[in-house]
Amino acid sequence: MGITKEQIKKALLNSGYLLEDRVNQVLNGSNWSTTPNARFKDLKTEIEREIDVVGYKYLDYDYPKMDTISSTLLIECMNNKEPIVFFENLAPLPSRIAALNFSVLNKAFWNILSWTQSELESKKEFIYSSQYCSFSRVQKLIKEFNDGWIALHPDIKHDSINSLFQYIQFQRIELKDRKNTNDFISGFYYRPLIILQGELLSVKQNKELEIKNQNHIKFQVALTDNNGRYFDIDVITEKYLPEYLNLIGKEDNAIAKMVEKHREKLIE
Repeated sequence: MGITKEQIKKALLNSGYLLEDRVNQVLNGSNWSTTPNARFKDLKTEIEREIDVVGYKYLDYDYPKMDTISSTLLIECMNNKEPIVFFENLAPLPSRIAALNFSVLNKAFWNILSWTQSELESKKEFIYSSQYCSFSRVQKLIKEFNDGWIALHPDIKHDSINSLFQYIQFQRIELKDRKNTNDFISGFYYRPLIILQGELLSVKQNKELEIKNQNHIKFQVALTDNNGRYFDIDVITEKYLPEYLNLIGKEDNAIAKMVEKHREKLIE
């Protein structure tokens, strides 16, 4: 006998597929174009991989030519059954545009992103973290320790984080020969994003251990493939996604104004 509809329903609810579909719908409803399960080649392993959802929207600014500078979201979705905890081991910093990863656009664009950030009226502070964990129940420890619950690393470091970084590297190679001219400027800048269906928590260790519910964490990972520099990833809850899109929408509008003002700096 094959699987029943009720069993299919339970299997889907236990997976991440429904979350990916909901995220895709929210993006489309907010005028983002999307590519679900975007395929790319991992340049280190030569193995084909995928990103759960890639969303993009072209910057809108007053210029008569057909420029296409894309604000791009690289999204990995996680249906985490147990909370994921990030440690507040870095001082809170003003919001920084996470898109310091780009292809095609020259290095002058780094300056445009920095200038934009300094001109934004709202500089909301976020929690920055470089360490995380989740939890698992070990059957043999149930009677011996903490009802069997232990803290451990979930698989986001080796899977989701690596996919987000390698996608950007792949795009850089694919587009390396494209040039910008006075008539036409094109390019992509990326915000890596992990969306959690379950709980997102922060932990701060002072005299007592403070554990708080969060909706948005700025996660920084030092990668050897990135010359040891931090690779910034936004980690948010599913319910926070509409607010997050509003936040980056303001950033993108500010970036568009700066691109319009300094467009000649992007011409090679």
